[in-house]
Amino acid sequence: MLDKDLDTRMEQALRDEPLRPVPAGLFMRIQRHVRLLAMAQQERQAFRARATLAVACALALILAAGIQFWRTAPLDWAGRRFPGAWGYVDYLRLDWTNTNAGVTLALVAVMASIACSILVALAVPAIAAKGRKS
Repeated sequence: MLDKDLDTRMEQALRDEPLRPVPAGLFMRIQRHVRLLAMAQQERQAFRARATLAVACALALILAAGIQFWRTAPLDWAGRRFPGAWGYVDYLRLDWTNTNAGVTLALVAVMASIACSILVALAVPAIAAKGRKS
């Protein structure tokens, strides 16, 4: 209700005013500002994509290191602290190390390929957008 009254009052007040010409270069300045805002938005999106990729890669590396540490460290500590006393732990350590090293390597390879696919998924649109911009 108030907006209609305000619009009506503005129309009445401006009805008698003459139309003035637009300043020279106004359209170009507006276009430049819009382009700058669009470039800033693209840069924000690219930064978010790169930050997401960096976090994903860091988490993958931490996970791989954690798996590797978990796989070998406790059994190594037990074997070093009580050499020969824990024959079964020694057996498990040797058995696990001999048979599951390939599993850890495969897991690291899978995580690396996931990180690379995320990189490609994030980088391709950014590269395509830069190509369209120029």
